[in-house]
Amino acid sequence: MMYREYLVMRRALAWFACMVLAFMLIVLILSKSNSIDYAGIANGSGWFAAIFASIFGVALGNGSREAARVLWVLPTERWKLALQVIAVDLASTTVAFACVYAFFLAFAGLHFRVNLHGTLSAADIAMALAMAYGTYGWSTLAGMLGRRIAYCGIIALPALMIWTMLAQSQIAIGTILRAPIVANPFAVYNAGLTLNSWSHHRFTLDPIASSLQWLGTSWGTPILVAIAIATCGLAIALWQRAEAIH
Repeated sequence: MMYREYLVMRRALAWFACMVLAFMLIVLILSKSNSIDYAGIANGSGWFAAIFASIFGVALGNGSREAARVLWVLPTERWKLALQVIAVDLASTTVAFACVYAFFLAFAGLHFRVNLHGTLSAADIAMALAMAYGTYGWSTLAGMLGRRIAYCGIIALPALMIWTMLAQSQIAIGTILRAPIVANPFAVYNAGLTLNSWSHHRFTLDPIASSLQWLGTSWGTPILVAIAIATCGLAIALWQRAEAIH
């Protein structure tokens, strides 16, 4: 199963790299003078990697469908199979992030009208990558919960975005959705960026950042990693108990 997933992700990475490169070339041709910093590159790379992770974090959910049912009779413990798939997917997400980051740097170097400033920060990279991991975890969990629908895990990305958007509102539903908002990787990531900026320039915080103010400037990345671990763990638990779909 791991080798099959490796082949799938290798092709996915090739297509992803081609699409990102095409996007960068279009921006290179059409954009005017601009300024970009290393934090912005990490941010953009994280969102691209999160999209990649949400699309391809469906392997477990699809693992009991159609021809893949043979996996359920292999003499290997189910949780080991699940961990193999998750390891390949997370490694591919990391490669996708690194690929986009490299493209951004190349874009800034080739575009003479773009000014690259700031300093390279491992903390910015770690938080952006952890956000992509958290998105993958939710995609995997959604895929397992809705595994009777092929590729159901893809709904995790728009669902997390809608959750974040509604939680920003001041109406009653916003207050309700902000209660468990720490489980939403997009909200935690955006709040982390906001709080990092707020620590230097005091301004009015948005509702989500205000509710997550306890994160400070250091807890964003650990919480995002915890989200990834928790969601992947729940997906593995469902995988172990699920029956093959005929």
